Amino acid sequence: MEKDGLEFLASTPTWLLELVTAWQGTEGSQNASGSQISTPSLFFDGNRNCALASLAGTMRRRGMGQEAILAALVKENEARCSPPLAQAEVRKISQSISRYAPAATENEPPDSWEIPLPFQIHKLPSFPTEALPPWLRRFVESLSIATQTPVDLAGLLSLAACALACAKKIAALVRYGWIEPLNLYGVAVLPPGCRKTAVVSAIEEPIIEREKELAAETAPAIIEAETRHRILSGKLQYIQGKASKATGADAQQLTQEATVLVQELSEIKIPSVPRYVADDVTSERLATMLKEQDGHMAIVSAEGGIFDLMAGRYSNDGAPNFEIYLKAHAGDTIRVDRVGRPPDYIYRPALTMALAVQPEVLTGLVRKQGFRGRGLLGRILYAIPANLLGRRKVDAPPLPETAQETYKQNMRRLLNLPFDQDEEGHIKSHLLRFSSEAAQRLREFDAWVEPRLAEFGELGHMTDWGGKLVGAVVRICGLLHVAENLRAAAPWDVPVALETIERAIRIGKYLIPHARAAYSCMGADPAIEDAKRVLSWVRRERLGNFSKRELFQALKGYFKRVSQLEPALAALQEHGYIRNRAVAPRPGAGRKPSPVYEVNPLWLDSRHDSEDSGNSEDQIEDPWTDGTGGADPQGALPHTEHFENGYRDPLKNPPLSMNGETGSDRDGMGEDIPTQASLVNQAPQYSHNPQNAMASESEEELFNAQERELLKGCSQESLEHIEKIKKSFPGSRVVKGNNP
Repeated sequence: MEKDGLEFLASTPTWLLELVTAWQGTEGSQNASGSQISTPSLFFDGNRNCALASLAGTMRRRGMGQEAILAALVKENEARCSPPLAQAEVRKISQSISRYAPAATENEPPDSWEIPLPFQIHKLPSFPTEALPPWLRRFVESLSIATQTPVDLAGLLSLAACALACAKKIAALVRYGWIEPLNLYGVAVLPPGCRKTAVVSAIEEPIIEREKELAAETAPAIIEAETRHRILSGKLQYIQGKASKATGADAQQLTQEATVLVQELSEIKIPSVPRYVADDVTSERLATMLKEQDGHMAIVSAEGGIFDLMAGRYSNDGAPNFEIYLKAHAGDTIRVDRVGRPPDYIYRPALTMALAVQPEVLTGLVRKQGFRGRGLLGRILYAIPANLLGRRKVDAPPLPETAQETYKQNMRRLLNLPFDQDEEGHIKSHLLRFSSEAAQRLREFDAWVEPRLAEFGELGHMTDWGGKLVGAVVRICGLLHVAENLRAAAPWDVPVALETIERAIRIGKYLIPHARAAYSCMGADPAIEDAKRVLSWVRRERLGNFSKRELFQALKGYFKRVSQLEPALAALQEHGYIRNRAVAPRPGAGRKPSPVYEVNPLWLDSRHDSEDSGNSEDQIEDPWTDGTGGADPQGALPHTEHFENGYRDPLKNPPLSMNGETGSDRDGMGEDIPTQASLVNQAPQYSHNPQNAMASESEEELFNAQERELLKGCSQESLEHIEKIKKSFPGSRVVKGNNP
């Protein structure tokens, strides 16, 4: 076989051919030894690299070289990966695994390291802002830069803001019998101190402004209706009092007058104060507010207290009460009849939630009675952004007025969209319809999702969420369509285009790994999470060994007592990341030496290699790594790792200018970064090498001498640029390279 210029080695052993054949076999086929081979499942996005790395690791342990490994991976990639990885990615896997030594031989010491068992890891992409309408994309990216927050926060919550404006007014008709409302439940998770409130406030500002305007506009009508109601009520009370004492014809006359007043009172409709947003509201009060606002409301908050209210914080028996949240998401009619309060009837409500909560709120949700079993958690769209604390720019540029004003104007247009009415004057929704191409693409996405809901599929452990994914994409698609056709007289009369559903699907695929991470966090083992925090510290410090005392001193801001380290250290030893090193006892009295732990060099080396290689959607996590590379000791979710995946990161990519072009601030932070072109005729080039941070004293002196030599003759401007960057990247060096 020949693939990518390489030939499968003629000397390939039988065991390897059987291994590859077995991985590709069909049910009922036999391998070389005559044993039955079961049908294997396909590998989809997210586990393709791990599967190929596992095969490569098996072959390497058996002594196979890179060429044989590559040839086998190419065959495996074509047969079982859906879709297949790029050839360059397959080659990268074979090169990475081939760097490691084969399995132990008889001459190797018995205490050699083995590949550690990986912890669960979720690769989390950044929010695909390019899927948003241009005006909303500019606002989201600019707001993220101005507040130094991840784009996920503003991206998800801005979609929820559009849902607040469009819900109940518009619904998406997918096909006969399937009408999807456009309201969303969005929850972004970030630790305290990450400026969630600033982002929430900026997003809801035009909504609150419009709410105040409507309240002022309706105030005279409310006052007039209330005044008439009080006057008639007073008259009715007076006449009823006289009628109760009268007899004969007088009593009959007064009774007739009282009946007329009752009829007039019943015809007086006191308008409700217009409301778009609620926050700290009980389920009972929310039902009343939905009734007053024609079933159209939103809960917007930078805290997660609403979940405690759902769980029954103020109920007499402590029982949860979130039935209204289930029905108001699906658009099911709500009928509430309780003793001591008037009945509530809400036809097809559309409730929206836009929440930015702390990780502690998320981890406690699964323990709240009925939250998952009754489907509440499956209705939520999750975003777990990267924690930017410690990497934020202190003098970030403010939110541009043009982006802010455009956002306010367009949100006002959305809020002013009219309701449809039936022949009797009752409110109903305008219906969006899909073009034939868009409908076909949606069916293809539905077919793509379905096998992932199987028992061992990617979403098999969270079908309560995965089963609603296609519906969520339809809702997002409807919001994108309306936001893009704001200037049309009737956006619902414009068919949904293929391009719009494609962008909605991209957002839907972004949500999948975030939902998986959220479900994992909600059921996380504290010992495993602590172990990943320890690994993050080891990786950052490049430690080959460490003592328990050193570990406690480094992480005592998180671990309050030394004893709290024990479960984490035990988990790390069980998984093969560290092991105890014998320490000679000290003679005489005094404190016993602190236990010392050796770090698995296979994991440590693989972490160093992966840091220099960058990330991609299916980047290989070496089979001996736990994948805690992105963990932050101050972060909320140490079991997650974020990467760019071609999406925009406000700390690394430029924002869009008002005409959609990228600005000159290459890092997206409002400051020009020197490029090779800015160092014309300067031989030295700037290079960031993490390994420089571990240089010995003699190496440090050599580096300094080389750097001084290379910088001779540089202009003052270039020297200032280089010095500025060196302060931002400790351990970086100026090294010799090609002229630009």
